[in-house]
Amino acid sequence: MIQNAIVMARMSLRMQELQPAPPQMQNVPVIHDPNPILGYGPNRPIQRIELLLAIYLDGSLHEPRRVDHVRGAPGVQDGRSPGERGHQLARAAGVVQVDVGYQDVVHVLRGQALEGQRGEQQRHRARRARVDESGATPVYDQVGGVHHGADILGIDRRYSVCKVGNCGAWLHPILLIGHHDSAVWQRTSEPRTGTNPTLRRRRADCDIAPEQPMTRHPEIVMLLGDQLSDTNPALAAADPSRDRILMVETRAEARHVPSHKQRIAMFLAGMRHRAERLREAGWTVDYLDLDQGCPSLADGLRDAIDRHRPHRVLVAEPGEWRVEQALKAACGDRDVELRILDDPHFYLKRSEFASWASTRKTLVMEHFYRAMRKRFDVFMNGTKPVGDRWNFDAENRGSFGREGPVHLTPARRFEPDAVTLKVLEDVERHFPDHPGTLDSFAWPVTAEQARHALEDFVDNRLPRFGEFQDAMWTGEPFLAHSLLSAALNLKLLDPRACVEAAEQAWSEDRAPLAAVEGFIRQILGWREFIRGVYWLLMPDYARRNSLKANRPLPSFFWNADTGMRCMAEAIGQTLEHGYAHHIQRLMITGNFALLAGIDPAEVCAWYLAIYVDAVEWVELPNTLGMALHADDAVVGTKPYAASANYIRRMSNYCDGCRYRSDRRTGEGACPFNFLYWDFLARHRDVFGRNRRMTFPMRNLDRMDDEEMARIRAQAADFLDNL
Repeated sequence: MIQNAIVMARMSLRMQELQPAPPQMQNVPVIHDPNPILGYGPNRPIQRIELLLAIYLDGSLHEPRRVDHVRGAPGVQDGRSPGERGHQLARAAGVVQVDVGYQDVVHVLRGQALEGQRGEQQRHRARRARVDESGATPVYDQVGGVHHGADILGIDRRYSVCKVGNCGAWLHPILLIGHHDSAVWQRTSEPRTGTNPTLRRRRADCDIAPEQPMTRHPEIVMLLGDQLSDTNPALAAADPSRDRILMVETRAEARHVPSHKQRIAMFLAGMRHRAERLREAGWTVDYLDLDQGCPSLADGLRDAIDRHRPHRVLVAEPGEWRVEQALKAACGDRDVELRILDDPHFYLKRSEFASWASTRKTLVMEHFYRAMRKRFDVFMNGTKPVGDRWNFDAENRGSFGREGPVHLTPARRFEPDAVTLKVLEDVERHFPDHPGTLDSFAWPVTAEQARHALEDFVDNRLPRFGEFQDAMWTGEPFLAHSLLSAALNLKLLDPRACVEAAEQAWSEDRAPLAAVEGFIRQILGWREFIRGVYWLLMPDYARRNSLKANRPLPSFFWNADTGMRCMAEAIGQTLEHGYAHHIQRLMITGNFALLAGIDPAEVCAWYLAIYVDAVEWVELPNTLGMALHADDAVVGTKPYAASANYIRRMSNYCDGCRYRSDRRTGEGACPFNFLYWDFLARHRDVFGRNRRMTFPMRNLDRMDDEEMARIRAQAADFLDNL
């Protein structure tokens, strides 16, 4: 019985129908191992041979890699690991029992072809084990914790197929690998039992002569500024003893949009701290800082390829379509393979969201959110949601009374250490004219700090987060919000840790149901949904402008110099901290840009530039779709447009403002009022067909012609003088 095999995905039942093997196939070596290695009993003959095969899952080639042989945590697909999928495929092909496991000691040798299902030719690649000078490579079995070695016994080039045991399945033999206990390898003259042959003896016993190991060029792991997690798949697929990491600081990324100084500092401080930890862990890190003047990420990668001549470049999925294309172009210029790996930071793969979307006429986040809760068993009571309701949003719209926010614990600050202080100095020196200030910088820039920030939020602010998550107050930029989005988007914090911490707080009666559900919905629902939309529709998505908005972005977005107090507060705190919470972004700055008809491209560029947590996959759909309703109603089924009434109800911004929130027109009328009704009138044909807009459109229709004329005239005059 073969106990360790990597089988090719989509294995056809037709394999069972192949003709019997030629007689010489009976020479495939079998090793009788009397030792209790990997849990086998003494004096129990076992076939210690592995057939290493290329593996196809859903049509894409997956390199062998180290994973949990039982659960297969990396690469989980449709709730099953590659190992579990391999088991199923093997059984379908007639293999009685196969223990499927990847190993990270193999790489591509040459290509082959094998006839598969429906007569199609499935390409697969032969692979070869990497061996060290002693002829053995340590491999770690994550299940049993058994440290053993793998040795090449030989490549069988004589036959195109090989029969596995008596189970009727036919596989292509690429490598025959024998296993041994590492302790035995170190003590070849003193085996654990008197009958255990050494690995050299095993090799000699095989009738297939081994080849000399092939020299392998190193791989480059491209580590981007928003890929700082310990679970980065590019790191998992590489070898610190051979491969090297490339990290690049470049002025071009900071100037792609005129980034807030704190946004630049957040990325660079996270990168430099991560590079230190990687070096401490034994990695070779090529780090190009700002002073080295690398023009762009692509230029840094091309230069690294020229210097190190890797056989391929590994990178986790970038967070921006533009960056992904630049890396592809750089590797294409140098004729080097670029392997882009699924990012396990997210609950779903890009392809999984696309599969869900393909079954829907419209993409409704609420439907997606419920499906995610069920699939990942988050905040569920069996098949029902905890509390017997999916959504407690109606209970999360509270505002502060006249006394304002009370009994709120300030968020924990993380004072800059020496590394971060050097970053702040470099940012001020290289980007003196960029918006914002660095004076208040206190964001978490390491994984340890991010965990402390999560604990601080759950312990001190989550209990009041739900009720007041939509509220705003002058001089209070943070309130009860988590302040975790930047750490999440740079992958310093795992979203599962956030969800689990919130669930635990509810189970221990430390946070109310509505607050926990609201927090989980933002992470498991909105965050995953927005990412899925971005990659599903890019690059054309970024060019959408369904409401034909074309006014330039007003200058006060960059300096907060406006008489509208709500805008001055939201933009002012953004310039100071690089932060505004989601309602300030949606219902203050976003609402104004929507009502005023500001060009979506300029608004999206501002949002990408100005917030510390901005990465395009999360910024663009939230701005273009949610705030501006410019994406053909993909993200939102109705515009989030509101007059001054909403702002007055949810904040104290209207107190002391030069404009009157209770006036539609005339002297001192709040611009949000006349712009709101002008907006509805401009798009009457579009919104008149939207059932969710029935109530405001009826109110519009009730206005007499004279009042509507005053509204349109005052709106036009205001917009012409922005």
